[in-house]
Amino acid sequence: MTPFALIVGSGFERLGFEVLARSPTKTPYGEPSSAVLTLNVNGARVPCIARHGEEHHLAPHEINYRANL
Repeated sequence: MTPFALIVGSGFERLGFEVLARSPTKTPYGEPSSAVLTLNVNGARVPCIARHGEEHHLAPHEINYRANL
């Protein structure tokens, strides 16, 4: 079990982390900015959310911060 998760910004895909899984989710506060992405970071499975969406389509005022956390 990973003791942490990441909220990543634009350009994280350029770092070359392999996306192992995409898990859509809902929270009591609505939907987060993206599906929960499971990345391979140096052999560790790390969950993350793309803050502005995977397609970078959300402006800062459109981000559902409560759902992301």
